[in-house]
Amino acid sequence: TKDWILLLVPILSNGVLLVFFQELIKRRFDKIDKKKQIENKFNEMVYKLVQEKNEYTIISNDLDKKQTIEFLNNFRKGLAELHQYTKTYYSLACKYEMRTQTCVDRYNSFVLLIQRGQTDVAEKEFDEIGKLLKILLNESAY
Repeated sequence: TKDWILLLVPILSNGVLLVFFQELIKRRFDKIDKKKQIENKFNEMVYKLVQEKNEYTIISNDLDKKQTIEFLNNFRKGLAELHQYTKTYYSLACKYEMRTQTCVDRYNSFVLLIQRGQTDVAEKEFDEIGKLLKILLNESAY
């Protein structure tokens, strides 16, 4: 019986260790996958905003006031969602929260400039938002 014990104890303890390390590695990979999913969604949101901004720049002269307001409201919602998403996840907040907050602030000043009738300055502000979004897109791609 002593021989059986000497034979089974190492086998069982090795099995327990293998299961433990397998679970540890699985959790690590799950964590990495979750982080990649969060970053991919962030990239998609930024990319969508960049596309919307570029589309608006191309067709802005052909839009009437109602369409312009509708577009800008959708753009504002997208910016707000992006900023909230960034604040929700710590890994994103560390890297991008300042930039997304700057985009939101610039959008608010853009709206104020339009309300004051300073459309030339407002267009430059909107272009700066686009530049910031492109910087975010480039930074988040790596």
